[in-house]
Amino acid sequence: MVLVSRFTFFLFQGTPEKIYSVGSQVEIAYIREKLPVAWYMATVVKVVGERILLVEYENMRAEDGTLLSEIVSTQYIRPHPPTLGLRNFNLLDEVEAFYNGGWWPGVIAKVNTGSRYNVKFMHWEEEIEFNHTELRLLYDWVDGQWIQATQVRIH
Repeated sequence: MVLVSRFTFFLFQGTPEKIYSVGSQVEIAYIREKLPVAWYMATVVKVVGERILLVEYENMRAEDGTLLSEIVSTQYIRPHPPTLGLRNFNLLDEVEAFYNGGWWPGVIAKVNTGSRYNVKFMHWEEEIEFNHTELRLLYDWVDGQWIQATQVRIH
């Protein structure tokens, strides 16, 4: 059985740019092979153009220790997804795990003791254990709305 998320389908569907202003907390897509594979937290520093923003990353630093900034098209930006506070997860829940400074999509592959979970990442074969504080439910940003991702089973 393979689990497939709708996670990648929102890109290029026309995010309403007006929701982003200076100071907005956003997430920037890390793209690989034309699909987003992770999300990195950032703050809008400047509105450069109608669909172009200057952002400063929260967890990415240059060699001199300063936070990295980048000019990004709004098609690669989304607001922070809803947070439901700390919670327990179930086997096969679609989640995003905070790993290497970004949020990576995966599936709960194993429920461990002590609010710990093994997550199988969607974009590579690795499975890593996380505390529940490092996980959040997977949501899709579609046409300016958050929709909880669903699991589609393919046999």
